[in-house]
Amino acid sequence: MVREDPEALRRRLYAPGASEADRARYEAAGRVAKAGPAQPAPREPEPPEDPAVPAAPPPARRRRVGAAIAGGAVVVALLVGGITAARLAADGQPSAPPPTPVPMSDEDRRTVQENLTLGNFGGIAAFLVTHRALSLGDPTRVETLERRGIGEGTVRLSPVPPETVRGRATVLLVTAGSAQVDWTTLRREVDPSGEQQYVQQEERGGFQQGGQITVHTYRYGSGDRPVELHVTAPDGVRWGAAVVFTD
Repeated sequence: MVREDPEALRRRLYAPGASEADRARYEAAGRVAKAGPAQPAPREPEPPEDPAVPAAPPPARRRRVGAAIAGGAVVVALLVGGITAARLAADGQPSAPPPTPVPMSDEDRRTVQENLTLGNFGGIAAFLVTHRALSLGDPTRVETLERRGIGEGTVRLSPVPPETVRGRATVLLVTAGSAQVDWTTLRREVDPSGEQQYVQQEERGGFQQGGQITVHTYRYGSGDRPVELHVTAPDGVRWGAAVVFTD
């Protein structure tokens, strides 16, 4: 008689569908175990090796696998980063450099978040007026446009005075919740056939903390003023944006 493993029978009692017969088998196996060790069952001959099945990896390969397991934490971190990058590439998101976070207090971040959550503007323009955290240099003119949106959207950067035909554009962005957000500014261009087109001008992107304003400033030439700001954010994510035109 082949001896049944008491431990396997015990685990069976906790499995779905356990019956009284399983309990009786477990108790009988326990009695056999107390009576003394049973002789091991004769080992069945191993089947001949199938030539179609690849042989086991050599010892050197197993050592490399063991080393990878020993450094599991590092491997997992690298895999997560690689998967994230692959997903971003698969989604077609631009690999643009991130904008710069603006120094803010916790109270300021909460205020901006509350404004956006209530469906209002984030209050970026008011923040620029009341704080010195962001330096715009010493411009002789400042024109600010502030807008808001949800998910993916496009902001028309008008109306602005003719003096903004060239100068510097400062793009500020904030979200109500933490999310991966990208933005692109577009300028207007007329091709040789006379058709008007929109051409990508500047882009930034990255993971933004909720309530944290980010900023990027760039200079544009005469006639190349940005006319649209395109924001790419996950569905349902509220965001606020402001573009400041200076000389």
